[in-house]
Amino acid sequence: MSYDVAIVGAGPAGSTTAKFLAEKGLKIALIDKSKFPRDKPCAGGLPSRVLERFPYIKENGLIDSYSYGGFALSPSLKYKVHLQKKDPIVGMVLRKKFDMSLV
Repeated sequence: MSYDVAIVGAGPAGSTTAKFLAEKGLKIALIDKSKFPRDKPCAGGLPSRVLERFPYIKENGLIDSYSYGGFALSPSLKYKVHLQKKDPIVGMVLRKKFDMSLV
């Protein structure tokens, strides 16, 4: 079988690239060293701008929870930043489920 494009790496970037190229009618080979589903040690936070740019993530039920704020402390604990919003700032995903769904 022949392909127009071979994409190495089936994580979010590779899978998204494959999706958009396939929608343009290209034949895609998506290659990864691991079998899916697979565990990934990642926090799985998607900023709100990502959710706006790729609405199919939310439409396909891939968001497990939302974060509306947070805080960060400096190493010395002298400085603190706190953020609280009315709308979600981050959508949280489980990478095992998220990556498999994208593939």
